Amino acid sequence: MENFRDDIARELDRITTRLTGLNAERLENSAPLVHGCAAKILSVTHGAGEDNEKRPTELPIVGPSATAAQLTVVTRDYLDSTPSSIQEFQVVLDALAQLRRELP
Repeated sequence: MENFRDDIARELDRITTRLTGLNAERLENSAPLVHGCAAKILSVTHGAGEDNEKRPTELPIVGPSATAAQLTVVTRDYLDSTPSSIQEFQVVLDALAQLRRELP
């Protein structure tokens, strides 16, 4: 499972690097994609671990300049949880890879 954690961290790093390099218009256009990915990861996180009552169940819509930070927080929360299966890791990794491919 450690390889999946490394792969997820690597995808997150690629995405945040790309997001920080986007101009304002592209960042604004990408915000819904990033939010959707973060929401998917949050939903998987709620299936893992025992401290779910401390986490929000829905993500607020943030401004375009905050989307990378929101995705980072949600993904790190997931990595800090106790995933229940390899399939769960795969869902998160696939969501991040899909987002990376869709970004300009």
